[in-house]
Amino acid sequence: MARWIFVLAFVGSLTYLCHRGLDLTGRSALWLLALVIAPFAALVLAAAPKVEPSRWAAAPAWSAVHLRALVNNVFWNVNYFDSASAWAADVDRSRWTSSMLVAVLLCAGTSLLPMLAATGASSRPREEYHNGSYVDVAREIGGPVLSAWVVLASALSMVGQFVSEAVCVNQGCYRWSKLS
Repeated sequence: MARWIFVLAFVGSLTYLCHRGLDLTGRSALWLLALVIAPFAALVLAAAPKVEPSRWAAAPAWSAVHLRALVNNVFWNVNYFDSASAWAADVDRSRWTSSMLVAVLLCAGTSLLPMLAATGASSRPREEYHNGSYVDVAREIGGPVLSAWVVLASALSMVGQFVSEAVCVNQGCYRWSKLS
């Protein structure tokens, strides 16, 4: 019963937030972004003195690379940029190009910098990286507090996923697909 109450309260409160409008949801999303990025910034700072760039140059064992998972992750990283067209008419044209450029750089930077820090500072062999490795690497580099912070950021990022889908539905992103 407690789980159902939590789920209903969680979904209800976030749906209400999204229903309040894009201004409030956008400001909330910026705070959420800061909370999600913060532990990875801390990871990058903690790893910086320990980074050995030679670890980046090590030849990958391509036989161990799961190409389907790699392509899926690359595609997922650029997902939602196509949704920007849904709000294109509501955005000041003079800011559109710079906003999209900042978004692309932010996405690339927040993916690449922690990855370089983790792989450059961790003593883990490449074969041991898997889903959840950031938590293990954060524990190795920054201790249990940083590791727990990364887990919390992961949970908060799922809140962001929920909010982005709810905003899209509430604000009519899918109205054109419903007409066809």
